[in-house]
Parts: sequence; C-alpha cells; structure tokens
Amino acid sequence: MGKVIDLVNSKRKLFDKYKLWDVYSFSAFAIPSDCGSIGRVIDITDDYVVFGFRNTTSRRLKVVNLHPKDIHAKKIVDPDTQVRKRVFSLLENYSSVQCAQIGLESLLKLPDLTCEDVAFLNATEFFYKEYLPQVERSRFTVLE
Repeated sequence: MGKVIDLVNSKRKLFDKYKLWDVYSFSAFAIPSDCGSIGRVIDITDDYVVFGFRNTTSRRLKVVNLHPKDIHAKKIVDPDTQVRKRVFSLLENYSSVQCAQIGLESLLKLPDLTCEDVAFLNATEFFYKEYLPQVERSRFTVLE
C-alpha cells in the first residue's frame, strides 16, 4: 500500500511546478511545428499539462496536451499581466452574457495577444461602459 501511495505522490510531484495561466518558452523540438514557441498553461489534468499555443499560420489558439516529462521549457514573465487583469474584470461584468464570456475566455488561453486581440478587448470595455446604461434605461422605459 505504501509503495502505491509513493508512486502516486511522485507522479503528482511532476505537476507541482506548473500553475494555471503561467507562460513558458519552449525549445523548438518540444512542440508541434505549427505552434509558436510561447505557451500558456490553460489546464492541468491527472495525466497532462494543457498548454495554449498560438498557431503560427492561422494565429488561432492551438491546444496541446503534454506530459510533464515531455515539457522542455522555461517559465517566463507574462508580458500581458495587466491586460489579463482587465479580461478577468470584464468576465465578472459579463457573467450573464454567454457569448461575451466565450470571447473573453479565449483571450485568457492565448499565450500572447495581438494588436487585434487588444483592440477587441478595448472595444468590449468601451461598449460595455458606454452602452449598458442606455440599454438598462430603455428596458425600464418599456416596462413603465
């Protein structure tokens, strides 16, 4: 029984150094050829660390499951920390708007954000602050 517990504990220790949302720089041979070298931890399962990479051709999110033994990367400073805080804030604001949640959650999974991604975030913030009060007023007018 003790050997089984030790085996399980040693397996889990491989995962201990990985934290959700951390960013890693990978060596070229460790990832699929169509992925950029920067990956973000987007999930940790019992068997894999799940990374979000940006596809170098389509610039879209590519999800890659890697076993900790196969991860040849070093942790780097997240270049988009402030932007991600804004995304989390908007996720709270849009908690009841499913389509907005999906778009914002996608931004969190990308390892790096393009100018277009940041423009989408800026527009979302602006329109939420600018138009929500107008929509709420018009709803109250209809109800009266």
